[in-house]
Amino acid sequence: MIEPKRSIYSTRLRTGVAGLDTVLLGGLFQGHIYLVMGRPGAGKTILGNQICFHHASQGGRTLYVTLLSEAHEALLAQMHGMQFFDPTLIGTGIVYLNGYAALRDGGLEALLKMLRDGIRSQGATLLVIDGMVMAELAAIPNVTAYKRFIQDLQTWIGLMGVTVVLLTSSDPNNGVRAEHTMVDGIVELRCRTAGARALRELNVAKLRGSSFLEGCHTYLISSEGLVVYPRFEALFGSRRTGAQSEQRITIGIEALDELLGGGVFEGSTTLLLGPTGSGKTVLGMHFLHAGVRAGEPALCFGFFENPAAIRAKMARFGMTTEDTTGPGLLVEWQPSAELLLDAVGHRLLELVRTHGVRRLFVDGLAGLRRATTNPDRVPSFFSVLVEELAALGVTTILTDETHDIFSGDVSIPAQAASAFCHNILTLRQVQVEAQILRLLALTKTRDSAHARGLYEFEVSPTGIVIGPSFELTQGAAKGIPARGTELPQVPRPRARKETKRK
Repeated sequence: MIEPKRSIYSTRLRTGVAGLDTVLLGGLFQGHIYLVMGRPGAGKTILGNQICFHHASQGGRTLYVTLLSEAHEALLAQMHGMQFFDPTLIGTGIVYLNGYAALRDGGLEALLKMLRDGIRSQGATLLVIDGMVMAELAAIPNVTAYKRFIQDLQTWIGLMGVTVVLLTSSDPNNGVRAEHTMVDGIVELRCRTAGARALRELNVAKLRGSSFLEGCHTYLISSEGLVVYPRFEALFGSRRTGAQSEQRITIGIEALDELLGGGVFEGSTTLLLGPTGSGKTVLGMHFLHAGVRAGEPALCFGFFENPAAIRAKMARFGMTTEDTTGPGLLVEWQPSAELLLDAVGHRLLELVRTHGVRRLFVDGLAGLRRATTNPDRVPSFFSVLVEELAALGVTTILTDETHDIFSGDVSIPAQAASAFCHNILTLRQVQVEAQILRLLALTKTRDSAHARGLYEFEVSPTGIVIGPSFELTQGAAKGIPARGTELPQVPRPRARKETKRK
């Protein structure tokens, strides 16, 4: 008696494609049939081979059938440079067959017979058919024949427990077709342009028996094959952070800790706003230096200065980057050209988890904003990132740049992370007579009291030195003093030991 196809979706077949199994929430279901759609050049053949080599490396047996007239030697030559390619698996774990002749001479029935014989003789548990568009063309004008072919294949492989992946160059934008309702899952690969950039996106349109991460997920084709970056908001958006820690930690500057009421809360996120040259990066270096001295794993994640430049700058201020009792400072540089927002987010969290980071300094949110072609995503991305970092127990400082170098009106950049940050520190520059002064103000501290004044500070050879409360002069709030006004002497910052409040 023939048993019907199993209706229990339990055993998963991992694809081995970085990020794809995460999007699928575990992989494909064993014994089911899946359709991968995409225009030529989208990466379907690479994806199919990547799945095959991973399956074979895990002890499975794979049959890869091409319906195109090209020789397998050319196909294997193209795969040879990929990291997943293992020539020892060819002929043992992976067998390549060309079904073009069978399809040409005997139609779909002959092709189906060839597939059955090949699966039986090889003991295959995974079947990949590359070039299904040829099978569609072979059925013209009898469209029903192609539907029957899919149905017969689906019934037979279900009995055998074979997982099938069909690769077709049909355009996902051409609407729903009858065979789309027959397969158990559909994965769409798309390429689009955004200005001068080319973007690749993967979308799971259907997956019977399981939920999945919906929406468009970016992917790259590299020496690893396809690398999929699950959409950040879809993957981490449902996390809960729990209660904020009541433990305070130093920001690295004693006088600033006092203004903050004793430092920042552990696990909080602080935004530094200010124009270029206002001292944001130096303040972040103080924060990292304090972590290194305390033996806490610290990470500088930047977009504009390479690791050597960061370490050299900290050394000039006498700040420690290496520590024999702790992990020291990790510096990661992300050159801001051609970045992918999700790739950057996943890389950041990977570093945090791998190294157990407890202090994080992200220098330049503008670099993150430039990594997306969809500005509407930025606020939700920042929100999810801040919540995920808090859930991991990371205390974070972010910097963002305001446009006016001399201004009393602080304008928060569009799509800023300000609404999601616990603290906001504003750094400004004002001109008083022939002097350019730096001022610091605590704009926001969530659930905590803080000093309300403007405080002058200097960047000295040892870093930032904060002075007393700034006595506002006429015009200074606008950055330029009123002409003809006699201004009082502006107090200068005092030494660090004199900065404690009385």
